[in-house]
Amino acid sequence: MRVTTEWGTFEYPEGDRLGTSMHEAHYEKAYIKLILETVKKFGVAVDVGANLGFHTVPYAKNFDEVHSFEPHPTTFPFLKTNVKINNLSNVVVHEVALGDAVRTAHMAVGPGDLSGARIHTRGTEVVMRTLDSYELPVVDLIKIDVEGYEGHVISGASGTIRRCRPLIMFEQIHPRLFDIFGFLFIEMKYRKIERFSKNYLAHP
Repeated sequence: MRVTTEWGTFEYPEGDRLGTSMHEAHYEKAYIKLILETVKKFGVAVDVGANLGFHTVPYAKNFDEVHSFEPHPTTFPFLKTNVKINNLSNVVVHEVALGDAVRTAHMAVGPGDLSGARIHTRGTEVVMRTLDSYELPVVDLIKIDVEGYEGHVISGASGTIRRCRPLIMFEQIHPRLFDIFGFLFIEMKYRKIERFSKNYLAHP
């Protein structure tokens, strides 16, 4: 299946909830516009939980380079295809889950909703790494949508965050797993965190 929005063309599996919704409006259009209006530098963006590339593609048309992480083997080929059909030579795609350790992990996903794939005790086996392990010299934006695993991703990116001071957009579905707010305010000295529905925008 295929759909075209103001930011590009996207292929998606038949029956996929988010892909189908894109025929009415680009997924998380308001959040993407907010990020592009707020970020200070357009060097490198990191899209964690990239799914089919709904954020990756718009970022790639504004940033010099995008690192796009999507571990699920059903979703990843669509991400690669969507980068290719939009002629995005500045995107590096990684079939990797980001977390707070380098290990093997498992993902569970419900039928018809690839966006709901999450780290679980059982399911599809995937490779996990930390963002810090990539040693990216510059990061201006980190977007994280990993269905409750956000705290682990941020923990594994602490060195990158401390060094690069990126704008961070994240969900906070299960706050008891990791005190993201305390970590960013107290340890990282971030100055402001704004809430936009289920998403939060952290300003360095």
